Amino acid sequence: MADEESLVSSGQLPPVEQISEGTFRKFVTALAGPRDLKHGHEIFLKACATCHRIGNEGKEMGPDLLGQLGMAEESLLKDVLMPNERIRPGYETTLVQMTDGTAVTGILKDDGATSLSLMSPNGVEQVLLRKDVLGVRRLATSLMPSFAEGLKPSDVADLLAWLRSNLGTGALNAAEAPKVNIGDLSSRADAKPGYTTYTNFSQVMQASDARYPAIIRVSDPGASGHRVYTGFFFYQCLQFDATGRYLLGMKVYFDYREIKPTDRADVGFIDLKDRYKWTKIGETTAWNWQQGARLQWRPASDEIVWNDRSDDGMSFVCRLYNFRTGKRRNLPRPIYDLSPDGGTALTHDFEGEHQGTDYAAIGDKSKGQRSPVKTGVWKMNMDTGNAELIMPLDKMAAIAFPGGIPSSGHFYIFREGWNPSGTRFITFIKDPENKLFEAYSISANGTDVRYLYHNPSHHAWL
Repeated sequence: MADEESLVSSGQLPPVEQISEGTFRKFVTALAGPRDLKHGHEIFLKACATCHRIGNEGKEMGPDLLGQLGMAEESLLKDVLMPNERIRPGYETTLVQMTDGTAVTGILKDDGATSLSLMSPNGVEQVLLRKDVLGVRRLATSLMPSFAEGLKPSDVADLLAWLRSNLGTGALNAAEAPKVNIGDLSSRADAKPGYTTYTNFSQVMQASDARYPAIIRVSDPGASGHRVYTGFFFYQCLQFDATGRYLLGMKVYFDYREIKPTDRADVGFIDLKDRYKWTKIGETTAWNWQQGARLQWRPASDEIVWNDRSDDGMSFVCRLYNFRTGKRRNLPRPIYDLSPDGGTALTHDFEGEHQGTDYAAIGDKSKGQRSPVKTGVWKMNMDTGNAELIMPLDKMAAIAFPGGIPSSGHFYIFREGWNPSGTRFITFIKDPENKLFEAYSISANGTDVRYLYHNPSHHAWL
């Protein structure tokens, strides 16, 4: 098959540019300077609109930008200058080698039994017949070029400011910044009827007469006397695939009672473009009403993950299903939260009394221990299953009770969550009897612990 060097020389792939730390810092420094939103809009139309769409401008070949703009500007800057470091799932470059010796590259949009379709960088969709295809593989190179050479630091700073202004979170105040009119979609002839759309979040907050879209049920409600309840159960996990077509869900067949260890739920996905077809991919007996089985798409991969009991029923495990190949595998621990790159899971001992997941019990090796040494927050490699205890419960208890750990009470941890860069995570610790309920931020290796706030509820990193 064609190699990446030949694809670059033929113009099918952009060259991979190495960005030095010094060059990157120049772009970072420009973020602190004045911004020109009008110029940023011009840069978007010139450099970005061929693949990305904002409002009514640009093409929808590349990933949605608005969903990324809440990230720190330095993280957005890395995406612009070093696009190969973090390729969004579903937007990887696919190389198709044809039987006639030619090679085709693009973003895989459909992978059928008799044909597949690729979206080329110019926005043209190509349909390739399977009988003419010699081989298919994914590349580690993005179709997006680096703009470190083509744009000045001030250009990129203006671009990011304009992009973020579309969420109402721009670096400049609206009163100070020159206004850029990209159109009121609610008044456009091509706007969808029946509901109001807006070009930025500020308009949403100020709206008083918004019309809302009709709600369509896409799951099977079952029949009278045999109800079916389909849900995703909790926030903070990836429910949709990168294309927005496949929706994960978990089906249960009862309600209004406690969950037993033998209560089985079905795991699968709904195809939103094929009459809401449900495809079952597995089952689980490790779930609860609030958080389900932690079902989610694994970032930067084709895998779907969820928690379950082991086959012998003696522990909780993680099941993985490859959406494209159907391959299955298991990891020895359940997961709570996945890092942004999908490589590492935060987890804890779900079967013990020192956690807040509340799955139907298996047993507890630490039962009766106030702050056991061999439980706490674990970090697990999602490829190998190797796990490391990075924050033992006894260490966390000593931090939470600097004057000494009380002799009675119920001390436990729950709701671990990675930050967007995968360098730190939040965890909650609680001891109701001793009126303790706190949130802490901890480094990825567990060495740097910082107090955040009292009496937390839910959290989300920005």
